[in-house]
This record gives sequence, C-alpha cells and structure tokens, in this order.
Amino acid sequence: MAKPGSGAETPVYKNFVALKEAWGLDAVNNDDESLYDVQSTVAFAKMLGRAGYKYTTAPYTNVRFWQAVVSQGNAGLKEGGLLVDRVYLQCYDGGARNDPRGWERDLGMKVVPLLWVTNDSKPGQSTTAVQARGRFEGWQRASALAGGGYWNDYDIEKMKLSYAEYGGVLRSVFPG
Repeated sequence: MAKPGSGAETPVYKNFVALKEAWGLDAVNNDDESLYDVQSTVAFAKMLGRAGYKYTTAPYTNVRFWQAVVSQGNAGLKEGGLLVDRVYLQCYDGGARNDPRGWERDLGMKVVPLLWVTNDSKPGQSTTAVQARGRFEGWQRASALAGGGYWNDYDIEKMKLSYAEYGGVLRSVFPG
C-alpha cells in the first residue's frame, strides 16, 4: 500500500474494480496470518471500500491487531455503515481454542466461527458433522452468533463426505 499506494489510478485498485465487475464480487476476505501491519491493512481495506467492496477477516490469533483493523476500518463511516462487516473466526488448528464469545467481546461485533471438516491432512483438527453440530449449538446457546462455517470444503469431497449433512447442520443451528 505504501507504493504505489491505494488511489483509484493504481494498478491494484483498477484490478479489484475489474474483478468486481467481471465476477460480481461484493467482499474481500483477509486471512493475514503473518504480516499484521495495521496501517497497510487498513489502507487496503479502505481502498477496497472505495471500490465498492465490504472487507472481512479470518483471524485465528492476534486479537489486538484485528481490533485495530475493525475500529480503524470502520472509523468515520456514516452511522450504521460498516466496511469491516464480518469476522470468520478460525476455531481449528492454531485457533482451535478460540471462543467466539471472547472475540465478539474484544472486537465489538458478532463473529462466524469456522470449523475444519473431517480431513486427512490434520486428522486431529477434523470435525465430523455431528461434532460440528455440538460445537455450533454450544456457542449459539452461549451467545447468538452471526452464523457458522467450515474450512475446507474440498475435504468434504476428497473424504467422500456429505455436503448435505454438513450443510444441514448450519441450516438447523443458524436458520434464516
């Protein structure tokens, strides 16, 4: 973001506008797991906002960084307007001990916890549909969430699992 910057004349801005127009995109998700630079992240988010996108995050750690991104990204917007409007919280692998309630409190917004479906890459991080139901229901009882989701849907296909079963969990726990 420092060079060439985030202006409408830059290639990165023009490319994101082209992607939005070509594919009808409405949001960009940031899964930053190493850089953690607030200034460049907020500049990037605001550039995307000017291009007509919402900005979402997928944290698993470093809550103070994400607090700054949410607060600075949403600062100065019209009342009720949000640029950073979703947080997809990783509750697997490095974020396996994450509690959505704590992140909601710390970020000041609802989160969508993500679980890793049954997989052969890291079987210890696998979550069956039945296990996912239990975790999502527990979190939902403790604090109404903004929804739930899974990583990595490719594993559902690879492991010959049921999309309908995993999807049914989400529809029943998070109706509407």
